Amino acid sequence: MLTFVTLVVAWPLMLIAVKCASVLLRMRGGSQRAYGDEPPGNAFDVSTISPQIQRVRRNFVAVAHSRVRPASYRSGLLASTRRIVTRFSYFQDKHDHETETHPW
Repeated sequence: MLTFVTLVVAWPLMLIAVKCASVLLRMRGGSQRAYGDEPPGNAFDVSTISPQIQRVRRNFVAVAHSRVRPASYRSGLLASTRRIVTRFSYFQDKHDHETETHPW
């Protein structure tokens, strides 16, 4: 298990190593993020979504509520939230501490 001191020392060292690696790659020319290397963009045809945009501009509340969701959408959200919360360490059984026998 990692201790606090290990984390305090390891995180900055990892960040420095990643930064040094990115600087070295950029100096070597390994990074293709320069603006001149990007291919020219393609035009986006807005005529396909233009009617939908007009509906949203006229009445955005009605369009937002018109989206159909399955009946189990909310129950699925609740179930996934329940699974996430029950996996927190606070809600886990503490078998290690309960099974220990103390001499006193």
